[in-house]
Amino acid sequence: MAENLLAADAARTGNQRTNPLALVIVPTRELAVQVRDELSWLLRDTKLRLASFTGGTPVTGDLRTLQKGLDVAIGPPARTADLWKRPRREPSGNAAPDRPSRW
Repeated sequence: MAENLLAADAARTGNQRTNPLALVIVPTRELAVQVRDELSWLLRDTKLRLASFTGGTPVTGDLRTLQKGLDVAIGPPARTADLWKRPRREPSGNAAPDRPSRW
């Protein structure tokens, strides 16, 4: 997975990625934060953007992060499924036209 992420980072031509390259499912929100922190450290010299999504926080921040685009999404099953089920939105807030992916 690391090789694919680094290759995608090297080949990046635009600023925004519509869909994450990787989805990391972890059993707890605490582990999601730990994994995000470790990957941030390991990938600090790349342009890869990552974020963790956890329950117990407002979903609006997670939705904004997804709208901006990211490369690696990290989260527990419940929050990840909740975000996946929501309709995709454009950064303007309008519903996105038919797209192949929710993210």
